[in-house]
Amino acid sequence: MSYLFGHLIGAWLLGQGYQFLSKRKLDHYAWFFLLAGGIIPDLDYLADWMLGTAWHRTVTHSVVFLIGAPLLLYFICRILKKEDSHTYAWALAGGIMMHLLLDMHSSGGVPLLWPSWQHFSYFKIQYFDPATPAFFDSSPAQLRSLLQGAVVDMALGAGWIFYLWWKRKVEF
Repeated sequence: MSYLFGHLIGAWLLGQGYQFLSKRKLDHYAWFFLLAGGIIPDLDYLADWMLGTAWHRTVTHSVVFLIGAPLLLYFICRILKKEDSHTYAWALAGGIMMHLLLDMHSSGGVPLLWPSWQHFSYFKIQYFDPATPAFFDSSPAQLRSLLQGAVVDMALGAGWIFYLWWKRKVEF
């Protein structure tokens, strides 16, 4: 399971790979939409925490969102007469796609064909029962595993920030 920094690093690596292979630089806004796409699918956590819903890994982790969000961005950019609207939409789609690919590594997988409850992962395709206990109902072993994942994510984040500092991309 990837967390915030893991998703950001995945989207950043996708952008770096694109620049290397295409020999073209992404502009400031394209980078914004690529990195935002890497974390936007997990904004449903906010709804879960603030409203007490169970929306995480539903529509925002599906093909519906992967296609719909970039199309919405494309049309908004066209209305605002932005020349690179297609680039920004593709960048957002790339970030969302990387997020889904990283989440497919977790045992629960993602509901690519939402509203179907079939979850897809690299290991299996399974039916997900929405009545499955939530985070606070998890066993100590499950919570320990989640904590270990969060610690690894913090280490990734610290390593990434150090790398950017080393390359003089950020200053403190």
